[in-house]
Amino acid sequence: AWKGETLEEYWRLADRMTGVSGMLTAGMGTVVVNAVDYADLDVVVVDAYDQGRLPGELAGTRWAAEVTRVLAPDGLLLVNASDQPGLRWVRRLTATLRTQLPHVGLLVLREVAKGRRFGNVVVVASPRPLDDVSLTRVAARATFPSEWLDAGRTARAERGALPFGEVGEASPGPPDTGLLRLR
Repeated sequence: AWKGETLEEYWRLADRMTGVSGMLTAGMGTVVVNAVDYADLDVVVVDAYDQGRLPGELAGTRWAAEVTRVLAPDGLLLVNASDQPGLRWVRRLTATLRTQLPHVGLLVLREVAKGRRFGNVVVVASPRPLDDVSLTRVAARATFPSEWLDAGRTARAERGALPFGEVGEASPGPPDTGLLRLR
């Protein structure tokens, strides 16, 4: 299943994209990244939520610069983000990441991409071009209908979006659905 709910799923995605395998370190994002003093990490996964929201300190230009500092030259940043229909917050996040990492794409559920509902988006960023063929296949094989938005489509979608400042803003919280609603 592709819902980005487990670190192991991210690791499998990164392995398929880069052939990376090895040591896995989990911890508080800013603590782990600040503890690294060299550009050697193949993959950085951000799956951090506080009451359903990605914290602003993991969305600003300071964070983007720190992640870029520790990524290997061909490394990947994977961010599990969530947003409301229209993906305005995600567009600002991709604009922020692009200030440091020129290649940014999105793995997103079709319903979310089309603006039909709140949902998760996996932001993929790298100093090197992304493997659009592999990522398109990942999206096609996903349990839930998903699509890969390559760097060009992502850049066009973020036109007019201002990058966050040094410290970003927390992502929008999930909607209060009240009682469980089935379609």
